[in-house]
Amino acid sequence: EVHLNCPNLAYFLNSESYNRSTGGRIQHFVWGQGYSGDTYFRDMVNLVQIDFPFNINVYNDKKVFDNCPSLKDISGEITLGKLGEQFRGCKSLTRVPNIKVTGNEVDHQSGFFNANLDEVLTWPQKQPKGNYNSMFNGCKNLRSFPATVDLSLVTSFGQTFQSTSLRKFLNSNLSSCVTTYYMFYFCENLDYVTDLNMPALTQVTSMFSDAKALQTAPNITMANALDMSGMFLNCTSLRHVPNYNTPLATNMSNMFSSCESLVTAPLLTTANVTNMGSMFYRCKVLISIPAYDCDKVTSFGGFLSECWSLSQVDLYNVNATFTFPNAQMSQNAFVSFFEGLKPRTSTLTVTLGTNPGATTAYTKTATSTAGSTTLTLADTTNIAVGMCVTGTNIMSGVACSTDTAGDLITATTHGLVDGTRVSFAATNVGGVARKAYYVINATTDTFQCSATAGGSAVTVTTTGATTMFYPRYVTAIVANTSVTLSAPASSSGSSSVIFRALDTSLALIKGWTISG
Repeated sequence: EVHLNCPNLAYFLNSESYNRSTGGRIQHFVWGQGYSGDTYFRDMVNLVQIDFPFNINVYNDKKVFDNCPSLKDISGEITLGKLGEQFRGCKSLTRVPNIKVTGNEVDHQSGFFNANLDEVLTWPQKQPKGNYNSMFNGCKNLRSFPATVDLSLVTSFGQTFQSTSLRKFLNSNLSSCVTTYYMFYFCENLDYVTDLNMPALTQVTSMFSDAKALQTAPNITMANALDMSGMFLNCTSLRHVPNYNTPLATNMSNMFSSCESLVTAPLLTTANVTNMGSMFYRCKVLISIPAYDCDKVTSFGGFLSECWSLSQVDLYNVNATFTFPNAQMSQNAFVSFFEGLKPRTSTLTVTLGTNPGATTAYTKTATSTAGSTTLTLADTTNIAVGMCVTGTNIMSGVACSTDTAGDLITATTHGLVDGTRVSFAATNVGGVARKAYYVINATTDTFQCSATAGGSAVTVTTTGATTMFYPRYVTAIVANTSVTLSAPASSSGSSSVIFRALDTSLALIKGWTISG
């Protein structure tokens, strides 16, 4: 008989039987019969080896070998109903014992936490329903996991391989997995992950965070993903990411933050995303952002900070304050971005940053007359034909009326020509306030609107008065005397007028302000 309440026990070899008293119960090992155990070896800090010529059967407890930091080897087959934290803290354990799992639903949490495993060669082939949370977390030398293991019933891989030396992950069918938070966090040697089938996945937080050797992200089926924050955070070697279908995703903050080798962002389904804060922070060689639907995004804080190579941003339905980094955005790239701004009845701001296309804005004092295209000013230095002209007396609203009969807009001698962009303060035209349309079928006093240049007329939904907004450009200059505008000024008086090569008018008629 061997009592296992022995913290200094170093070896347990070829014993015929033993017992331990736990809460008044006596449990026995009996040669050849196996045993139903509890926390028998827990906290035996000097235990080095267990060599049983029979099988160990553990059905009820999760911590049989918990905190045996000196344990290096266990021989014999171990039949487990609950893997749980059986080997947590076995820092010297270099190989996985021969394990058989019999339960239908098993909690695998922290199974081999902080062990010294280098390979997993033997593993139950059919994993029961349960979770792998922190299963190998902290097994710093672990380099491989069997590709043949069926993980299709496992529901959670939270922190499973965190801080290991895993190089490849080849298990593709994770069809029951719901969470992968920090699954490969700090796997700095991970360079290949097979395509993953995870239709039930919802929480992807920091799945590959700090996997610094990963160059190509896997294809992942994850149409139910909700939280994708930090998914590839600090994957400094990442270059290629496939497009992901993520129609339910709400959080993509820090998703690619500090991916310093990423050149092109993948196309993602973003219709329900509310948070894109720092999504591409410090992606220093990133050139372009594809067409993301940003209708529900309420936070772009740090979205593109330190993206110094950025030259194209094709977002649409942008509906929150937006700041460009100091990068490579051209005038055309900015104008294209303004197309994607959502119409606003309350003002938001786009900050341009230091970019080649953010040309200098020259502010002059000028006198305008409502309905006239002539501006008088004493200094025309730096003003050029074609510049966009803005200011309080230039682009404030002009009164007009709308009529459902014929879908007409009327403004006496409005001065607009076909192709001019125009918006309205109310919903009279097309049912959307401040939406930018194109003027078509212009006469001296009337015109219609189209959603596209030269397209068909949109419906006027309300007969009545409203206010319209449209751009002005410099068409002629009399040095240090006056400039001629492409369309009449909105108001009379002396005021500060801004001349700029960058055409910001589209953003302004949509109800936005421009800074920088």
